[in-house]
Amino acid sequence: MQYRLRTPKSQPSRLHAPVSIRAGLFILVALLLLPGVAASQAPSAPPDTGHKLTLIGPNDRDFDSLLTSNFPGIDLLDGFRVVRPFLVVLRNDTSHAARTYMMVWDREVLGAPGARPLNAFFTRYDPAPAVSRVALAPGELRLVAPTLDVSPEDYRGKKHSWVASVMHSAGEGPPYSMADTKSVIPSVDVVFDDGACTGANRHQTFERYQHEIDSERELAEQLLQLMDARKSAADIVAFLKNESDVASSVGAGQVGEAGVHAFFRGGHIQKFLSQYRSGGIEAMMTRAWAITRYPPLKLVRVSPE
Repeated sequence: MQYRLRTPKSQPSRLHAPVSIRAGLFILVALLLLPGVAASQAPSAPPDTGHKLTLIGPNDRDFDSLLTSNFPGIDLLDGFRVVRPFLVVLRNDTSHAARTYMMVWDREVLGAPGARPLNAFFTRYDPAPAVSRVALAPGELRLVAPTLDVSPEDYRGKKHSWVASVMHSAGEGPPYSMADTKSVIPSVDVVFDDGACTGANRHQTFERYQHEIDSERELAEQLLQLMDARKSAADIVAFLKNESDVASSVGAGQVGEAGVHAFFRGGHIQKFLSQYRSGGIEAMMTRAWAITRYPPLKLVRVSPE
């Protein structure tokens, strides 16, 4: 079933920083955003194939050539043959950046009908603001497995030894050690930069991301309101610490949407506090300003698979 995408139009923010700080924030935000703009221009986006990431597994014709050309020598690592049935080359063949994705694996068991969930899934952490996050850019690919998610650049560089370690110890436990596995069926849930969502959504990826971006924007607007009110840095930090305690108590005592919202709000508070500790009030407010530059986004599911 197809739905028309409706992304709210950008509205001028009613939140205004004091002129001296606002001018500095504008320059800082511009400097922060420029690398992202340059990154989005390389590699060039392939023709749009709709809102769906491409999964290339061991049984696909191009798998081995993609693997050896992008991850040279990986097939020679100790433990590779144990992990190979679970490996997927995940590629973005669309013109849209993926904001977040979650890989899920099912397996068919020898002598038993149907596929069974592995209860193994992988979602990649990214410290960037959720609303501007690029988990997989157009034209980009990554190699994923239940305990692995790596780009070609990281594989050739700082994460090569980590990949070798994962491969080496893979046979020591599930899911790789399950001897009755007949076949492995991967799938992916993904949210794109225009709000379109594709996938089975078995782990409520779409709802969780909506809560993540909503709570992030809510908090950023509150911080800018405090700055507009000429609150001191100490007052703003005290506000965040108090809100952190509130989010913790709500998250511990609530289930459902309220608990999920509190969970993400608490995470965003810690990120803002981390920015303050590393760069002061300007760094923290720069993050808030950058978040509110994006229009509010409501996710729309465009297909179940």
